[in-house]
Amino acid sequence: MALRPARALLAAAVLLASSGCASGEGQGPTTAPHPTVTHHGLFVEYGSVAELEGAADAVLVGEVLSATPELVELAPPEYAGTDPEANPTLGAPEPGDPDYEAAEPDEFVYTVYEVAVVEGVEGRFAAGDRVQVRLVGGLWDGVLHEWHGVTHPDVGETYAFFVSDVEAGDGAEAVEALNPTQSMFRELSDGDFEPLSR
Repeated sequence: MALRPARALLAAAVLLASSGCASGEGQGPTTAPHPTVTHHGLFVEYGSVAELEGAADAVLVGEVLSATPELVELAPPEYAGTDPEANPTLGAPEPGDPDYEAAEPDEFVYTVYEVAVVEGVEGRFAAGDRVQVRLVGGLWDGVLHEWHGVTHPDVGETYAFFVSDVEAGDGAEAVEALNPTQSMFRELSDGDFEPLSR
């Protein structure tokens, strides 16, 4: 890790333990009133910035240039085997059976942030790179999808991101927040960083 961000991020570790779950204030790319759906998720919790860094595929500091909503479809999981705990579909109707109903894919709203990398702290990104950072939640089809405890970054601001790789259909460099409640830190005017979600 580079010295300035490393020192600032390690100093933020003290604040990390108190970040917990936030109210989601200011979440998403808009502040206009919209019908809101609040989602609750279980995210892997990390006890320190060092743990975040160890789990991340990359750590970068970058300026958020834009925010675009995206609907992501996740295919239903495929199960196999004869153990009911490992295969919850055991005994259920199969394709071709009259009672069979295909499982619908799960759909989740994400916001994709275009980020100009200022500094690559760990991993493959370097200053000057552009990367798409996905974060759960956002405005889709007139409905604001909030995730409990997740605060979204603001366009035009600089953040440190701890990210994991995801597949991007358009070939762009795409990553997502390692833990949407813990893995983003806002850069302050003095060069230090503070957790985005508190």
